[in-house]
Amino acid sequence: MKITEYHRKCHDCKKDIYYSSLHLLLCANSKNTKCRYCCNVIRGKPSAFKGKYHTNEVKKKISISKLGTKQSDITKKKMSEYRKKLYSNQSEVEKLTKKVSMAMKRHDIRIKHLKALSESRFLGKMVDNGQLELLNKWNKLGFHFEPNYQLHTDIDLFYLDGYDKEKNVVVEYDSKYHTRRNQKEKDLIRQNKIVNILMPKKFWRYNSETKTIKNILEIV
Repeated sequence: MKITEYHRKCHDCKKDIYYSSLHLLLCANSKNTKCRYCCNVIRGKPSAFKGKYHTNEVKKKISISKLGTKQSDITKKKMSEYRKKLYSNQSEVEKLTKKVSMAMKRHDIRIKHLKALSESRFLGKMVDNGQLELLNKWNKLGFHFEPNYQLHTDIDLFYLDGYDKEKNVVVEYDSKYHTRRNQKEKDLIRQNKIVNILMPKKFWRYNSETKTIKNILEIV
């Protein structure tokens, strides 16, 4: 029997809920459970799991059971079609944006989000052309700059282009796109936050276009 044959309607939103076995379907019918969307606490509705927590042992078992598993082509296609349909509807996009914004204002959710980003295998790996060459040149002069140094707090996550922890010196390598007006504003906000957290002795900004460097802490 195919997996699609085990399904029922959510009694709130009438959306189809699919199950991998007849046993799970019968259990859901007996408890009259809602779909995940309707149970999500971020959407203002109570979750059946609210107030309950998995033990570390259970979390480890779940993690091991998921290792090596891949989504089927049918599932990937459904996910793709759902996303296309969702983002083609502007009102739905605005609703989603609002919900995410509300969720990120919650301190516990933001901490989990930043922790997940900090543990990502993909973020903080890319470098600008010439960035590593510049850091290596200065390291030969006695510095110990670490490229893409991760600065992680409860509310922010930054990847510094170069940071010497011993001397407490920051280097930001500004490539061409940093000259854009909107990017300059973002860089200034980011720069001020980094200064307030690390209180560095020097904060150098290197312009890869003009080949010039300035210590922003000396600018009045």
